Amino acid sequence: MKVRTLFRYGSVLLLLAALGSAAAFAAQPEPDAVQGRVLLDGWDWTRRSTLDLRGEWEFYWQQLLEPQHFRPPFRAPAPEYMRVPGPWSGPLPQTGYATYRLIVRGGEWPGPMAVRLGWTCSAYRLWVDDDLLHSQGRVGTSPDTSEPRYGPAVIPFEPAGEEIQLVIQVANFHHRCGGLWSAPVLGPREKVAHLDFQYTARDLFLAGTIFIQGLFHMALTVLNRRRITVHLMFGLFCLVMTVRVLSTHSQAFGTLLPGLPWDGLLRLEYATGFLAVPLVLMYLYATFPQETSLRIVRAVQVAGLLGLISVATPILFVSRLIPYYEWVVAAVGVYSLVVMFRVVRRRREAAPWYMAGLLLLLSTTLHDLLVYRRVLTTTVYWLPVGVVGLIFTQSIILAQRATTAYRELEASRRQLTEREESVRRDIAELLHGRVQSRLVVTGHRLQEARELLARDPQRAAELLATAQKELEEVRETDVRRASHLLHPSIIRVGLIPALYDLLERFRGPMDVEVDIDPQVAELDRADGPGIPEAVRLAAYRVLEEALSNVHNHAGAAKVRISVYLRPDHILELTVEDDGRGLAAEGPKLGLGLAVIAARVLDLKGDWSISPAPGSGTRLTAWFPLRFE
Repeated sequence: MKVRTLFRYGSVLLLLAALGSAAAFAAQPEPDAVQGRVLLDGWDWTRRSTLDLRGEWEFYWQQLLEPQHFRPPFRAPAPEYMRVPGPWSGPLPQTGYATYRLIVRGGEWPGPMAVRLGWTCSAYRLWVDDDLLHSQGRVGTSPDTSEPRYGPAVIPFEPAGEEIQLVIQVANFHHRCGGLWSAPVLGPREKVAHLDFQYTARDLFLAGTIFIQGLFHMALTVLNRRRITVHLMFGLFCLVMTVRVLSTHSQAFGTLLPGLPWDGLLRLEYATGFLAVPLVLMYLYATFPQETSLRIVRAVQVAGLLGLISVATPILFVSRLIPYYEWVVAAVGVYSLVVMFRVVRRRREAAPWYMAGLLLLLSTTLHDLLVYRRVLTTTVYWLPVGVVGLIFTQSIILAQRATTAYRELEASRRQLTEREESVRRDIAELLHGRVQSRLVVTGHRLQEARELLARDPQRAAELLATAQKELEEVRETDVRRASHLLHPSIIRVGLIPALYDLLERFRGPMDVEVDIDPQVAELDRADGPGIPEAVRLAAYRVLEEALSNVHNHAGAAKVRISVYLRPDHILELTVEDDGRGLAAEGPKLGLGLAVIAARVLDLKGDWSISPAPGSGTRLTAWFPLRFE
């Protein structure tokens, strides 16, 4: 799929989503508070069951006022006005205390009402009319007299008249931003409670989905040796995002673990944010190493590590680092798009699906950053949905790979059957053609020597010598070749002798260089621990197929063979040539490569084929020496 087509489809989807949202909200726009008052004239509670109390609230800085302070004989000071939702802004310091006040004139109320308070930093008390209905933490005028706490709350009440007065005292000495970050939500009691339940249920559902996928990819990390880093990074990312979803928005962790302290929830939120960004980039690097810069990955890892270390510091300090780390998030998002443009342009496997998943993740991340920066005033965070969208695209990619692997398995079976028949045919032609013809000629010479034995003993001796020589050639060349086609018996002596014996067949047309690790030579000695015969035979066949492919297709003049023993007890066999190299679309799994894959994977090993430095091809196979 071309980049232009991908963007065309993405633009159409975004446009439809925007039109759908506009159609849903255009019928009854929400009124904003103006100078501390909201007028609900004409508001239909049956069409829009809840109302976000956003707009200009009365604001009293460094004063903790209660409802009676707004009635005679008290005289409240002249109010300032503060936009809600949002932190304290302007010249005000972010630590301190204040009072918010709002009058809601609704006329006839539909029945018992409720108000939902979300993120309020970092302690508050709420009055509805003259009643103190709820408090979070302890509101004070100093860090010593104030205690932070956070958790969404639904506060039911009975309206006493046409007007509702909301008075909220807020104190913040423990976070970089204080105030009403989320607009209080007003509505009928059952509707507001249902809205709160929807937020919690949504987060639990998304967290469960992400968690299951995290466990799935961690299992693939154990089972799939070929893509261990890819699955590990994606699995860790999913597990980290699970914790983040549960510790943000609806604060499901606070519901599940009511004793969890305020700073514990924030440390979880910040730690997962610092971890998620480098994990995404590490996942990209593991998937597309040629398109991703390792230096940039390292730099983001350092930034994430420094942020993670800062989580152990006081919340007030680490919260002040968040705006700077948001620039890191934005830079990683831009760089990720650059990487995906390269991936799509080079037509990597499943590139459109990778691009679609990353676009979903980045667009929802951008949305939440704008909400966090108060550029958008919505109360819904979409990053978890973006993560689920990324998981969905990954599932499609895995399904495509499973389907391709099944087809390749079927093709490999057919190819192996064809190879078996080919070997049988070669042996039959060798025995029936060359061996039989030479034996017939030798038989005639023996018959002739028998007839000449009495008349011409010298000539008979010459014929017997020639016949003996031909029989030796049949034994050394033809019978030995047939034996090697069936099974190379020299493999029982050792891997290295078998490899050198095999190289004799290819030294003429190609210059073959061999590099044997001394540890392999020591291990392969007759009196040493030995390399398992199954590994020796598989390595021999892999080398045989690789050299045959180079000889028949690569047009190479020089071949270098390396045999090493890695520290993790894995035998590494590499065949590198200076031939014409791989095609632009990559290697095709033909008969030779299918045999190599079958030999290696049968021993729980791994293999790869890639362009060699400069030109040519490099094939590497790994064989574990300790396997079940």
